[in-house]
Amino acid sequence: MGSLKRMFLVAATALAATTVAQAADLDPPVIPAPELIPQKLGGWYLRGDIGVDFFTDPDVRFHALEFEHEELRPALMVGVGAGYEFNQYLRADLTVDYRGTDFNGKTPCYAACGFAFTQENAELNIFTGMANIYLQAGTYYGFTPYIGGGIGFAYVDLSEYAGFNPNGTTNTFNDNDATNFAWNVTAGASYAFSERLALDANYRYLDFGDISTGGDPAGNFAGSVDIEDITAHEVRVGLRYYLN
Repeated sequence: MGSLKRMFLVAATALAATTVAQAADLDPPVIPAPELIPQKLGGWYLRGDIGVDFFTDPDVRFHALEFEHEELRPALMVGVGAGYEFNQYLRADLTVDYRGTDFNGKTPCYAACGFAFTQENAELNIFTGMANIYLQAGTYYGFTPYIGGGIGFAYVDLSEYAGFNPNGTTNTFNDNDATNFAWNVTAGASYAFSERLALDANYRYLDFGDISTGGDPAGNFAGSVDIEDITAHEVRVGLRYYLN
């Protein structure tokens, strides 16, 4: 009985040693690295965007009189465009956008107004047309970061200008409009939902140029109110739909 037990232990030990030796001969398991597969959309596309413009404070004056506390209120923006994606690194488009904002400012009013401030208000409507180009960092897992810029025009329409004096009187200026050179710089990223549809979110800095009021309809003042350096920080989101 003892001999039989010893033979069983020897056989079990040999079997275990053989199993360990065979396992040692096997290569360790290989875990594949995630493969970066570019998702190329490419070709002609249409785009639509919405956003918010946060205007910087403009430089406003009436002749030598400098305004104080001047501001252009944040404005909603809507836009459409069309473009072409040459490859995963380069695309270009044409865009047309609209935003409307309100101007507010104050001017010192001396003895005639009790040494207080007037309240100046106006409405601005701004249309832009831009030719834009974008340098893309490639598309991986649907995400495409990019930088870019554009040039074009800004049509600025100023209306409803009125100055309210502390003594209860009101000064008005005629409406006016101007077409200016405009430009932008941008940075953003897009995400491709499919081979035809991509979500685009970006930041743009825009320069719209200047605008002046028309003359005083009552004839009390000569000249105009000049609103200069109209610029904005714009945050926008939109969709691009690829046609092919």
